[in-house]
Amino acid sequence: GMLGRNPAAVNPLIRFAELLAIPVSGAVGNFGYMNFPPDHPLSILMSQSPPKDVDVFFIIESPRPWFGKCIPNPDAKYINLAINPEYIESHPLTGLCPSEVSIMADPAKALIQLFRRAAKLISKNPPKKMEINERFERIKEMHNIQVENLRKEALSLKNKKPIDRRWINYCIGQIKTEKDILINNYGYRYQGSGIFTPGTYFASPIFGCLGWGLGAALGAKLAAPDYTVIACMGDGSYLYGNPVAAHFTSKKYGLPVLVIIYNDQSWGAPCRLHSEEFRGGWAVKYDYMRILYGLEPSPDFKLICESLGGYAETVEDPSEVQPALERALKVVKVEKRQALLNFILAFGEQN
Repeated sequence: GMLGRNPAAVNPLIRFAELLAIPVSGAVGNFGYMNFPPDHPLSILMSQSPPKDVDVFFIIESPRPWFGKCIPNPDAKYINLAINPEYIESHPLTGLCPSEVSIMADPAKALIQLFRRAAKLISKNPPKKMEINERFERIKEMHNIQVENLRKEALSLKNKKPIDRRWINYCIGQIKTEKDILINNYGYRYQGSGIFTPGTYFASPIFGCLGWGLGAALGAKLAAPDYTVIACMGDGSYLYGNPVAAHFTSKKYGLPVLVIIYNDQSWGAPCRLHSEEFRGGWAVKYDYMRILYGLEPSPDFKLICESLGGYAETVEDPSEVQPALERALKVVKVEKRQALLNFILAFGEQN
């Protein structure tokens, strides 16, 4: 979602959701911004098959509210709030038909008005307050179960070789603070840990793609020099980001950032989509995926960073994931040098 591009819109959404006990999906995703705290009891995760019992979907600043061809409960009412008219017309990327109610407004201002109106109506209806409180507890329980499942999943993989990205993501959450900005260019996914505040999470924009992350990380460091910037990306994204120029710029202008590479030796996203859409296809059946999508032999990425004065490690042992993160962050924060961690994953790993 795009609501979080204006950090001032996040708190009005939190207040509105808490007032009515509305579950919120899309806290931190593969695209967009930090729209809602993922550790908030009203934050839930919607899979590619969203719940069918939802009777109203309130879509805020989101050109792609879900992935895949499924449309959650076509009999539900769809309400769309966005400042950009393109979001109001339709969602062509998902096939979602235009909403029944369209609100063209600044979400930060509109949510404040909606909160005031809703609060006034609820104050006159005590039974509705009880219903809202009961719903809040149900959603909170769902949230707690989902987060605990994410944590258990990550911890079950802490000894897996090659390293699993879910374990990396959990470890990133363990060391991330409120003063850290996370740039996500097709690498990171929330794994039940980590503190996120408005304006500190930036994922690949809808109009951007491979290579966006390196430049975005340098820009974030320029804009917020007192924050630590962590840039997460796949090996393909790193290559597309012109890494020599990026590391050169980091050194020349004193912009220390931490670059984390999820190295699956492939164009992971198209490899995964191909495997899902054509499971019985010729390329999958006869193991031609490496020829089509392989990035092998994988370059020694750490040498690029080291050649420009940075600290770098190639990490293959899962027990070294968190210690490596701590070492690299110390270099960035204390020594004020750029750092790079090249985590070696299985080929085409897209968990």
